[in-house]
Amino acid sequence: IMGRAKLVSGPTGKAIDLNKQDQWVQVYNADNVEISGDKVTLTLDIYPRRYNASGGYIINKGSNQYGLRQVGTDKLDFYIDTGSRELLTVDLPADWQDKWHNLTAVYDGSEMTVYIDGKEMGSRPASGNIRNLPLSLCIGRDEERCGQETIYTSDAIIDNVGIFDKAVTPADGFNAEESVLWLDFEEESNDGTFWSYGVGA
Repeated sequence: IMGRAKLVSGPTGKAIDLNKQDQWVQVYNADNVEISGDKVTLTLDIYPRRYNASGGYIINKGSNQYGLRQVGTDKLDFYIDTGSRELLTVDLPADWQDKWHNLTAVYDGSEMTVYIDGKEMGSRPASGNIRNLPLSLCIGRDEERCGQETIYTSDAIIDNVGIFDKAVTPADGFNAEESVLWLDFEEESNDGTFWSYGVGA
């Protein structure tokens, strides 16, 4: 957990509150999220607030490998890289802001699909293995794009983040034991304070 992000009440216990600036979750050097096959599923519960429209970073393995980002007040991007960047942009529901939603993005080897609250919001054809790129997985930030000059990263409360190396739809249900990463933010441990210095730190 980076910055002063706090655990708060969420839809199922505790959640992480990312309050606009310099707060995110980063997973360093984790082989389990280095997905290079032809399937991936990203899912989470999210309570987006006003300034999420200005940064919008949700789940991001760099700007290309795979990720989800809110774009403005009414769009959402799901992207993967299979040798070139594949992008699916969908409309956000009218009640997106200041309300809990489940957000799920699925790539099954032939199609990319985004679901919000279990409803399919859009899909497009795509194929090929996901290109593995040397960047950390972040919740609420894009390591590749965000530096010291970044004003807003994420303004949202986030819970039940799941990443799967297979295609899982909301109708299938999400089993944390089958994920390559599952963050429910029910507890945190403090192993000390670590300082960093430099551009993009």
